[in-house]
Amino acid sequence: MAPVETKLVIPDYRRNRLVQVNSLNTASANWDLYQPVLGTIYPYDIDFDYEGIIYIANFAAAPDVLRLNNIKGTSPGDITDGNINNTAAVAVDKIRDLVYYGNGNILRRSNLDGSGQSAINTGAPHNITGILGLDVDENGILYIVGTDAPGVNQLVFRYDIDNNLSSSINIQGAKDVILKGNYVYVATTDLITPAPIVRLTKDLTSRENFGIAASNKSDTSPGHFLGPMRFVAILNKRFYLIDEGGGAPDADRIIAFDAVGSWSGWDVKEGTDFPGGDTFQFYSC
Repeated sequence: MAPVETKLVIPDYRRNRLVQVNSLNTASANWDLYQPVLGTIYPYDIDFDYEGIIYIANFAAAPDVLRLNNIKGTSPGDITDGNINNTAAVAVDKIRDLVYYGNGNILRRSNLDGSGQSAINTGAPHNITGILGLDVDENGILYIVGTDAPGVNQLVFRYDIDNNLSSSINIQGAKDVILKGNYVYVATTDLITPAPIVRLTKDLTSRENFGIAASNKSDTSPGHFLGPMRFVAILNKRFYLIDEGGGAPDADRIIAFDAVGSWSGWDVKEGTDFPGGDTFQFYSC
């Protein structure tokens, strides 16, 4: 496995664990689980650096960002930052070796080892709050899912930190963002307006909507979604997406596909596929 590739690591938030598989076709008996012997983790978001080290936004617990060399739990040292609580989003700048993490109106940055911690301005003129999702492009531009300062409109922000410039676009129900090629992809839980998946140009000036609402939790048709919550970060070209059933028993699932729109390579791993009769429990009870 090359340094720029990783296995699929899934944050199973309400079960306080990480799930690792080679692919969604991996037999459930071969799934690896990580739960610490001491303490409890609350994995809300995940990213990787170029060497494949796992960075986990640890919600409602310290340390703020967990770092794991592998799913077996060996750590090169976590990131503890007393200036943030309930870390909801994490993104690694794989070119500049920086990690961004945030929640609410707090956005922080550090070196990969946690040194050099600093605050990123989310106040005027940017007015960013309600941070839920982060990604960073090859030029160090941040893409942020959040809300405006009054907390009314759900927005995707493009933030050029070096030049203190930002722009935004209103996307109702936006939950997470990921960069693929020349586009920004947004997962939304508003399945009608705009749509489960929104594709934006990187300057946020053009948008397209894709996908429709699934009829029920048994609907696994390509392009049909229950409630897209979070892209599962992985260093390859496929999309992996946490799709929630809104708290319905056994409805949480992982969806994989190669392309938005054509939905080629569509694959669904349902909660009932979990080994030992267990199920996923992501963000909704």
